[in-house]
Amino acid sequence: MKNLSLGYTLPQKWMSKIHVKSLRFAVTLTDFFTHSHFPEGWDPEVGTTGYPITKSVLFSAQLKF
Repeated sequence: MKNLSLGYTLPQKWMSKIHVKSLRFAVTLTDFFTHSHFPEGWDPEVGTTGYPITKSVLFSAQLKF
């Protein structure tokens, strides 16, 4: 799995109490789940001749007033 993104928007009734239109949280995982016969860290799309892949996690929040 190359990319996985999950997000959640908090319910509007919670946001109206703090005078915010919307608040959304999200996380994106890149190269997090790779199962192959290649050594750990090597990208099966490139082979062992390229640079090893790095796993990354990105957290984000979107706030609308």
